[in-house]
Amino acid sequence: ADLNSSMRTTTLQNLGYDQPTWDVPGSAFVESLSWESLPENEDSSGGSLGSVNQKYEASSLGFDEETWDCYVNHYDDYDWPELGAEGVLQSFKDLGWTKQSWNENQPPPDSEEKDWANL
Repeated sequence: ADLNSSMRTTTLQNLGYDQPTWDVPGSAFVESLSWESLPENEDSSGGSLGSVNQKYEASSLGFDEETWDCYVNHYDDYDWPELGAEGVLQSFKDLGWTKQSWNENQPPPDSEEKDWANL
């Protein structure tokens, strides 16, 4: 969808972004939610905004379930078996993740702190 600058800003605000959260990836609450978990009638802080549908807002920016969960949520809202169902489990294993580290029972693998060029 083509959004003008004002509409894009409003859409981002409806998703719970402001200047600081936009500038620091992973700091907006909405990024912790999978597509399935996106509120359809609430803002990202849990307050009622009545007419705000975050799935609609994300869709207006060109996201769908696959792109949101991969590029925004990074599958963080998924449990270990769900990664397999999505077909991405092997990729996480290749990066050194285990069920224990994914469930935060062990530290994350070294790959978590590496830049792309250093993987």
